[in-house]
Order: sequence, then C-alpha cells, then structure tokens
Amino acid sequence: MVKPRENRVPIMLSDAELLQIDDWRFKNRVATRSEAIRRLVQIGTLLDANNQDLKETFLNNLKLCGAAFDKISKSDGSMQQNEDAVALLAETILSLVEMGALIKRLTHVTSDFQSDRNFEDTLNEVAETQDEFEKRRSRLKPLTSEEKSFLDEVSLDAHEWRGLVELGKALFEFEPLAKRVNLGETVLKRLIALGLAEEGPSSSAFQGRGLMVGYRQTRLGMLVEERGRYPKK
Repeated sequence: MVKPRENRVPIMLSDAELLQIDDWRFKNRVATRSEAIRRLVQIGTLLDANNQDLKETFLNNLKLCGAAFDKISKSDGSMQQNEDAVALLAETILSLVEMGALIKRLTHVTSDFQSDRNFEDTLNEVAETQDEFEKRRSRLKPLTSEEKSFLDEVSLDAHEWRGLVELGKALFEFEPLAKRVNLGETVLKRLIALGLAEEGPSSSAFQGRGLMVGYRQTRLGMLVEERGRYPKK
C-alpha cells in the first residue's frame, strides 16, 4: 500500500540536471517528473547506504584471495596445513557469496525502481532473495564438532526422511504445514526436536490467507539431506 504523499519540497535545478531527469524518466517510461525524482532518490539512498559495505567486502575479498593463494603455495602437504588452506578457501568463498548477495540486492532493487512496480513489493522480494543467499551461504561454513557427530552417528526413519525432504521444497522461506503433502505434525515435531527443522512466520502471501506460521530446514537439516538418510560408512 502506497503511503499518502503530503509533503511538498520545492527544489531548484539547472537545465542540465533537469534534462538528465527527463531523459531518465522517458527511458524508463515513468509517468511523471515527480515520480522520476522520487525513484531516483530511492535508488540514490539505497546505493549510498550500501556503498561502504560493498567497498569493505571487495577489499576483504582481495585480502582473503591473496592469503589463500599464499597459504596453498607454501603448503608442505601436511594434514594441518591442508586443513588451514581449505578453511581459508571456505572463508574466501563465504566472502564472495556475501559480495554477490549485496550486488544482486542492489541491482535487483534499482532495476525495479526503474519500473512501475510498487516500492513495498520490491523490498519484500529483496528480503526473500537475501534469505536464499543466506541459506546457500550457511552451507559453506565449516562443520562444528556437534554437526560432525550428528552426521556420523544419527540416521532417520522413513517418516523423518520423507518429512525432511518435503521441508527442502520450502524454497528458503517458512512455508505452512498445509504446503507439505508428506509431512504431518508428529513427524514435524520430531524433526524440530532433532534440530533439523525450525518454525517461523510465514511469508506475507500465506499470512494473507490466514496461515501465519511456517517451517523450513535448519542448516543441520540441509546437511543431513545432502548426506542422506544414513551416516556415511
């Protein structure tokens, strides 16, 4: 829902500045000059708010890449040095994914601001995109000792396995139980107790239909689905 615009802000522009705004307006088929200025302000404030994060992430990537290549080139083949190199590479990949998520967020939103799409709808989709990147990013983190023990020791029964696979279809957001055909409340509770599933508020689309609570896999749940129903021998 678009909030009422009740504040008038008179500004003075040069001929060149006004021409730039009008060119941008006609190129992106924005209905009025006022709307074009509003959208350009939104794009500018978004880019300004994320500029420092993008710069720091980029510089961190350069630093990590250099350190990773240096570590690999100086490795003597020992187990410890190999593990250190792999850990550093994993950290580098994490940082690259983080940078990619930020760039995608910025380009996605600025593109939508150039169209007639609603501002709130654009931001909601950005939040969902961020959730997707966070889920992918979480897969790259090194396993904790607890996660390793779970993956090495715990198997799932047939009902738990089917339920876990069903939760994997949730596409990175909390989806109501009604969306999951092969998952009932009893099995869902067991998966939550095992740390393989989590509960949270469902997306606005489902809440509009009265389905307020949703479920999805945890990081451990994702790892178990990748591993399989039984521990690897």
